[in-house]
Amino acid sequence: MPSRVLVSFLLLLLAWASFSCTTQGEDDPTPQQGLVGRWNEESWKSTVYDEKGAVLATNNTSSTPNYYVFKSNKTFDYYSVNLGGVIAGTYTYAPPSLTLAYQAGTFNGRYEIIEFTPAKLVLTSGKPQPGTSYTVEVLTLVKN
Repeated sequence: MPSRVLVSFLLLLLAWASFSCTTQGEDDPTPQQGLVGRWNEESWKSTVYDEKGAVLATNNTSSTPNYYVFKSNKTFDYYSVNLGGVIAGTYTYAPPSLTLAYQAGTFNGRYEIIEFTPAKLVLTSGKPQPGTSYTVEVLTLVKN
């Protein structure tokens, strides 16, 4: 009798464990769904630093007509006035990173997410690298 109770308990525990486990490394679908839609480029800032961390140059734009349309199938279209049209690409969302791979040109970007709300997405790329010059970009998008 005690062995039946033990076996039943173990089977119940095994069933619970199999339904409650998730695979490590899967994308979280909730933020991806929040990403789907049109995001207008509110601002873009690029800062170039020298080997000692001193600012060499900055480039700042705001209120551009550029925008991204993220789709649920993990593709996006980037509408750019500066680049003269639409550039298609794919994206991978793995918190806290958003990787954009454009299918045309040499544009590839791995961004760290600074802020992600239903109305605003702030991304950064590039990190301080002592002993070498580096560039840090901050891209702010707002949901249309």
